[in-house]
Amino acid sequence: MRALLFSTGKRGRVAESLFLRVHHGEQQTEFSFWDMGDKDLVRGSGLFVPETGIATNHHFNPLDADELFLFQPGIYSIELVAKLLGRRKLTSLWRIPLQIPDGAFGDDITPDTAVFFNWSAETGRYVASVESRPGQPPNSPALGN
Repeated sequence: MRALLFSTGKRGRVAESLFLRVHHGEQQTEFSFWDMGDKDLVRGSGLFVPETGIATNHHFNPLDADELFLFQPGIYSIELVAKLLGRRKLTSLWRIPLQIPDGAFGDDITPDTAVFFNWSAETGRYVASVESRPGQPPNSPALGN
């Protein structure tokens, strides 16, 4: 996910860590393995967020690599959570609903297929599109990996 993070304080803020909470029905899954970067990914281990902001790609995966998280059609709530330096409690930065369309994932899905979400200013929400990008490596940032 590409995000612009900014601070309302003149001196900026330090995010010790970021993670996603993915809610679907009664299920909540934490995606706390965090990488970031525009070209080369680096493991998230703190991020200074200046008043002017910082825009970069963030990649989140579940820590439990033994169990694969499978998205199903339906509405999900995605919450970005930060542990800010100097604060004991976690801070929810934003929470957005996303609709996974029917037929997005099936037995015939290929490694070069992904669901992309684009902001629609007209509808005020993210709109999904299922796209295949042949020739992209399986771990390509273009596929959200």
